[in-house]
Amino acid sequence: MLVTALVFQCYGPRTLALVGGATGQIGDPSGKHAERPLQNKAAVAENTQHIKDQIAYVMGHARAYAARRCGVEAVPGAWQLVDNARWWSGMGLLDFFRDVGKHMRMGAMISKDAVRSRMATEDGLSLTEFCYQSLQAYDFCHLYEAEQCQVQLGGSDQWGNIIAGIELVKKRDPQYASKPWNERMYGMTLPLLTTETGKKYGKSEGNAVWLDPTMTSPYDLWQFLRRTPDTEVARMLQLFTLVPQEELAAVMQHHAQEPRRGLPQVLLAREVVELVHGADVAAKTQQIVELLHPIGRVLEPLNMDHVVATLQGTTFEIQLPREEILNAPVAKIAVLAGLAPTLTVARKVMAQGGFFINQTAVRDPLAKLQPEHIWSSPVTAAARAASDNGVMLLQSGKRSYRLVRVDP
Repeated sequence: MLVTALVFQCYGPRTLALVGGATGQIGDPSGKHAERPLQNKAAVAENTQHIKDQIAYVMGHARAYAARRCGVEAVPGAWQLVDNARWWSGMGLLDFFRDVGKHMRMGAMISKDAVRSRMATEDGLSLTEFCYQSLQAYDFCHLYEAEQCQVQLGGSDQWGNIIAGIELVKKRDPQYASKPWNERMYGMTLPLLTTETGKKYGKSEGNAVWLDPTMTSPYDLWQFLRRTPDTEVARMLQLFTLVPQEELAAVMQHHAQEPRRGLPQVLLAREVVELVHGADVAAKTQQIVELLHPIGRVLEPLNMDHVVATLQGTTFEIQLPREEILNAPVAKIAVLAGLAPTLTVARKVMAQGGFFINQTAVRDPLAKLQPEHIWSSPVTAAARAASDNGVMLLQSGKRSYRLVRVDP
């Protein structure tokens, strides 16, 4: 959705990012087998603000990414955040029935797949959920009349709600049919993102990837995309990046000759991390990935000065007090560092040879941290500044790392 909006902006149109501060109090029943639990207004307001903050965060980086990919100094099309609570908060129930409900036909509303499938269940469909499509329909109607918004983008599950908005405007405006094509309304749906097996991505499915860097770090986002199957990577590049088709074809051709390097996956990771978090974060994340997960060469012992200089100030770095960790069980330190959920899990990983301190395996589940485990740099000023009291590079499994700065 975001990338499609960026393409529009590259050609000049203004883009409105609609946040459901009002409709979020109900929840869209589309694709749901049971009614959503209603959240209180304070929770909805908090969630709405988080969404606004995330859209603003991503859009700033995405527009810079689009400008680079489109070869321009700045994307010409403007964008604006709008919250539907702005117009719904001033509309009373009787106003809604007179201005909106009067034009909504029960037959058309009931014919929607999301409605019919729920009405056939034992619990049925509440009036609250049934009316949701009329709320979203009016959102499109209002934005068309007040903001001259003519195109609505949505997931494929939103087609019925988009059409309902167009039909509502037709009923409210007797002159709509005589308007030229460039003054009418249009809907565009995009396929929902699914895994290779057809499973949807999302928090309810347990496989969500978050835009918020505090919930999914740039490194974790990179690694998630780096693991994209070969059968899906070309499609993902087309969906989530602005990589030109000629470049994509060349990368895929090279990949067919040298699949071990995973070039299209690396390109996907770099492009998406730049789009979401910006060019500087993407460059830093690539530096970290190339340090910890080198591709196409034998894994060599890491230079600890380089490790400290690369990882300091990132989400990999944490601080732990010396008095708390010295002579403490290594399993406890693994838990404190967020590399294991419990002591039991930490000890199991250690016993299997999957836990390392400064690249040396710690196999004894009952081992305690010794002074020699804490490393101090004799070399670079940058490393010394970060390690006056010593550091440790902890590793659990193949992908999880922490740079522990030891405080006095």
